[in-house]
Amino acid sequence: MKGIFTVILSFTIGIAWSQSIVKPDIPADGVTYQIFVLDDQLNFSNQGDWDFSDIKTTSENSVQIAPISSSDIAKNYPNATHVKYDNGEQFFLGFNENNLTYNGEVTVITSSYPEPLVLHPYPFSLGNTNAKIVEEIPFTVAGGPPGLIRDDQVYSEVISSGTLTMPDKTVHQDAVLMKITRTFTDRQIGSPPCINKQEAHEWWVKGYAIPVVRTFNMVQSGACPSNVIRRSKFLKGDPLSIKAISAGEVLIFPNPVNTHLNIQVKKHFLNYNFSIIDITGRVVKYGVIESTNTRLDLKNLSKGVYNLALGNSPKQNFKFFKN
Repeated sequence: MKGIFTVILSFTIGIAWSQSIVKPDIPADGVTYQIFVLDDQLNFSNQGDWDFSDIKTTSENSVQIAPISSSDIAKNYPNATHVKYDNGEQFFLGFNENNLTYNGEVTVITSSYPEPLVLHPYPFSLGNTNAKIVEEIPFTVAGGPPGLIRDDQVYSEVISSGTLTMPDKTVHQDAVLMKITRTFTDRQIGSPPCINKQEAHEWWVKGYAIPVVRTFNMVQSGACPSNVIRRSKFLKGDPLSIKAISAGEVLIFPNPVNTHLNIQVKKHFLNYNFSIIDITGRVVKYGVIESTNTRLDLKNLSKGVYNLALGNSPKQNFKFFKN
């Protein structure tokens, strides 16, 4: 394998009112974010403030940041601290006091970076820049040829800060706008590369493990078919902590759930109706609470955020995440 070439640049323009983004304090059991998706890039100014309250998004999904121990292939990513579950795909991340790193993924490809790629440093604020290059990282594609390698380089720059208003009218003070340019070239040894160039803008707010807004444009060329992907994602409201949820008389666990969800209730909840509702509002399971300890088989549900509704009117509602 070729040597890994690394360049890291970092400087800060001393502007007292610029928010400094530090490593997020992620709950021990993880955190889930509900996301609005727009299948296009945003038009915006490089200078804050930003108002996206008029944006009409096209769909919703959820993103979970979970401890690396939640993955059954954690041993392949010894430098990762967390795994990001996003629309059925897995991205292995490392959160430490100095950097956010990318360690590989399980998507249409499977990759593991022995030398993690630094996505950006911690802390960061207006004026910070960072650059890193890694070369000849092996990866595999199901049904693909052997000997596939990737060169990956990323450059980030924090360009402004200001107030950010979201499509759901949530307002974030002191958002920091980062521009990220990433190029990764995939090839078989001795063959022409498939070139992927991505330009992204990310708005970060202190305390969040993912950007609260991300808009990007990715162009594919070279040996792979030419393609352009444009997308924007917005965090919806506040994050949902991943833990057992209790309302005093009702306890649901585990959260996130893999195969079975347990519901413990007081006796006066017996004979209550229950419904499990997906993120689109569709009821995917329903029934009656017949015991103070109910165990629901949810292994056939897709990954994502769900709502458990108990009772008739008014209902008690509990959000949980399905792995």
